[in-house]
Amino acid sequence: MSVMRILVTRCRNALLIPFLASFWICANAEEVLGDRDFRSWKELRDHGVVKQSLEYSCGLAALATLLTHYFQQPISEEQILSDLLEDEALVSRTLDWESTGVSLWILRYLAQKYGYVATGLSLDEKRLRQLRFPAVAALEHDGFAHFTVLRGVGAENFHLADPSWGNTSLTSQDFMSKWLDPVTGRGKILLLSPKSERAERNLDFLPDTEARRQSPSWGNDWSGQQIMPFEPRLRFYPGS
Repeated sequence: MSVMRILVTRCRNALLIPFLASFWICANAEEVLGDRDFRSWKELRDHGVVKQSLEYSCGLAALATLLTHYFQQPISEEQILSDLLEDEALVSRTLDWESTGVSLWILRYLAQKYGYVATGLSLDEKRLRQLRFPAVAALEHDGFAHFTVLRGVGAENFHLADPSWGNTSLTSQDFMSKWLDPVTGRGKILLLSPKSERAERNLDFLPDTEARRQSPSWGNDWSGQQIMPFEPRLRFYPGS
């Protein structure tokens, strides 16, 4: 029987190890590779990613990653957190996000404050595979949630800029098991677009997939489609 649960983030290390167990992890990489090679590997892994510094801040780091490295509007996780704390109207209507993390709606609200068109969508797998630009994706495992940046979609893999694990990829099966709601058969993403279509984007942020070789226009695939918007009242969603 389905129950109502809040889509929030709890990015605790103890959770992320089993949650992202399919990621390649080399626990003794520094010893095996040597100090210089290890730094190079780590720099490559984390290139273009704002890493989270707090247990509950993966959503803020994901938003900072998208703004800084794709839209080329540099902003830190700390600055977004400061802006959140200074917004009395937002803080007053928010649950205990310091314990549970921020919601997708809060990220949407913050992105709009920074001057972006921000739209939360509930999509099935077919529609997600048509995506031609990065988005914040809400993943879930065993009742816990985690925000990541979906950099691009390949034929067999989903490429992520993850606030915890850096640049990595998940197989289609693994990503869908974490992204799709088993009840609705849909997953949630947050799309951002500058108000000016002429605004520059960093196309190097996209992975080398077929999608990258196509124009990453905001509107040509999505306008007029029957896609459920993510409104504040939908912060609660059915789960198993």
